[in-house]
Amino acid sequence: MKDQFVSFEIAIALKELGFAQEGFAEYQEDFAKKPQLEIYQDEDYSFYSEVAPVVLAIAPLWQQAIDFLRESYDVDIELPSGGSKGKYYVFVQDYIYEGKDPKQFDYKDAREAAILKAIDLKLN
Repeated sequence: MKDQFVSFEIAIALKELGFAQEGFAEYQEDFAKKPQLEIYQDEDYSFYSEVAPVVLAIAPLWQQAIDFLRESYDVDIELPSGGSKGKYYVFVQDYIYEGKDPKQFDYKDAREAAILKAIDLKLN
């Protein structure tokens, strides 16, 4: 189930862009001061947030990240299916960025690359 959540790198960047929606997972600092994904099985999220160690960032689902970028920053991400393996598009106002890895990466890699590109375009 952990692969349903964005990476730590993306979670931190989304936090910088203002992502603060409630979720049921977050990156916490473990005892070795490393980020660790914690997924909550219980509906009482407030209990966990009171007793949790240092929370580094909310860990949104991939679709939450895409929705946040679209709703907050008017950035659209398109991931074509079929024969376009590894291809993605990021639309920001009048700018269209087309990305494709020469190694023919898969849908999940394209999704992550597209979100990172969208974040990069908004942060820089």
